[in-house]
Amino acid sequence: VKANSHAIITDATHLLTNVDGFSISLFTILALGWEATPHYSCRFSRLEVLGVVLSVQLILLIFGVLFYQAIDRILPKNSKVNGENMFTMASFGFFINLTMLT
Repeated sequence: VKANSHAIITDATHLLTNVDGFSISLFTILALGWEATPHYSCRFSRLEVLGVVLSVQLILLIFGVLFYQAIDRILPKNSKVNGENMFTMASFGFFINLTMLT
């Protein structure tokens, strides 16, 4: 946000949706192991579908916000990007990915 770079914001939200998807998946796997009760007779198996719906809705919400920001940047009131700050953040992300590779 400080760099005012749409590319950095898009990459960060991409990673956020990945973490969200993994977290929802892990929770639904955990919930599938719960036993049925008299009140919940279907063993929580529908939580998988609800988890997918929640994850997709979050992705669509983030897409909408990013699409709005992209259109706003195309308009004539375009703002400046802080290149030095953007390069620093991109380099940091590159080295983190390189570290994860090894």
